[in-house]
Amino acid sequence: MAKLHSSSAYGEPTPKSYFEDMAWIRANRRHLVEQYGDCYIVVYAGKVLGVGQTRLEAFSNSEANLPEELSDIVPAYDYITLKSVFTGFLRRKQS
Repeated sequence: MAKLHSSSAYGEPTPKSYFEDMAWIRANRRHLVEQYGDCYIVVYAGKVLGVGQTRLEAFSNSEANLPEELSDIVPAYDYITLKSVFTGFLRRKQS
């Protein structure tokens, strides 16, 4: 049965693929937001496994779409948006 993990087991190093997929998300952020909108995204091996409005929703969607040959993986996940988290702060400072 396919199984996703949101982190490595205690004491085990984070897989190299996690960092590669985080870099892939950052490099493709604009395209991903255009395609999926502002959301949580789960990626493994440079492929989008699932999306959702919450992290739990994104992981549940990923589990449903996970190919049978993949099992016990640690995918990368992130909230994607083109909005700056500092926008509200800057507007308040200028007022």
